[in-house]
Amino acid sequence: LVMAVLITVAQVVTSIMSAYAFVFLRFPFKRILFALFMATLLLPLEVTLVGNVATIRQLEWTDTYQALVLPFAAAALGTFLIRQGFRGLPPDIR
Repeated sequence: LVMAVLITVAQVVTSIMSAYAFVFLRFPFKRILFALFMATLLLPLEVTLVGNVATIRQLEWTDTYQALVLPFAAAALGTFLIRQGFRGLPPDIR
């Protein structure tokens, strides 16, 4: 239960912040960066497994909560859904 709560809170926070940035802030290469962000939806979780394990070992996070939470802290699907919600807001609320 602890892991589910930590991962859910992390995903909600990172999704809201990144969706806000993609909708309301102006920065260079915004569309390209968003397309790359969404392209991660096409990659299965197993593709990044070896890299995640190597990083966790380098950081000496083996058998810790950080090692379980951080790989799942950002979710492209959540960012996409919240971004669509932000884009649907009327201009006077923005």
